[in-house]
Amino acid sequence: MDDELFLQKNGEAFKEMKLLLLELQKTLLLLGENQKFYDNADLKSLLNVSDRTLYRMRKMNKIPFFKVGNKYYYPKQFFNQMAL
Repeated sequence: MDDELFLQKNGEAFKEMKLLLLELQKTLLLLGENQKFYDNADLKSLLNVSDRTLYRMRKMNKIPFFKVGNKYYYPKQFFNQMAL
């Protein structure tokens, strides 16, 4: 009985992981192969802002981003265009 419960829980976890990987794959395909990204630390230095400011900018959709796990990424192309 314990083996069945173990397999059931692992099967559900596997399905969740598979869905997350498919979502990540779709996101990466949409972003393009040659596009480069900043992470939080890079963008904080570039814009001279705090974590909280980046959070507010994301929440208000002022900057494009995507999240992988617990880490946020921002397309360099967007910020390079802002500088022009």
